Amino acid sequence: MPKIGCSLSHSETLLICAISSGTSIGIDCEPLNATHLSDLVIGDIRSTDDKIDMDPILSDFRSLVTWTAKEAYLKMIGEGLARDMRSLRLFVNSADAWVYDEVLCSLSKGVLNWSLSGFLVASFGPSLSDASFRSISSDCFEQAFLQKRYGAENLRT
Repeated sequence: MPKIGCSLSHSETLLICAISSGTSIGIDCEPLNATHLSDLVIGDIRSTDDKIDMDPILSDFRSLVTWTAKEAYLKMIGEGLARDMRSLRLFVNSADAWVYDEVLCSLSKGVLNWSLSGFLVASFGPSLSDASFRSISSDCFEQAFLQKRYGAENLRT
């Protein structure tokens, strides 16, 4: 049986799922207006070796790109947020993200997708440059979660 990789992310009104056959995959999404990525948080995740070469129009999103790309990479390798993000070196242009992992001594390429209105999506693993993304309302997400957890008969309409 082939290995199936799966990664989920959600933020505000976006729920995104990436599935791959034969390899691991990681995905993360954040709203472009993310206010939870303060300078204090960014100091805890940014490596002094991170290089983010972006269009000047996108320069305000450096912190967002750092968080989103590194979280997607850590999901791909199965470590999630338990790992210190400062051990990852990030190299970014407007469309691609490269992460050098000091612990695993490996270099991985990811994709940054800016095409979803109001969101940045980062993915690592199989090429997702041709992937289609669909936004889902948070009400639908909550309804599906409650239905799965408590059963359809227990939900109010």
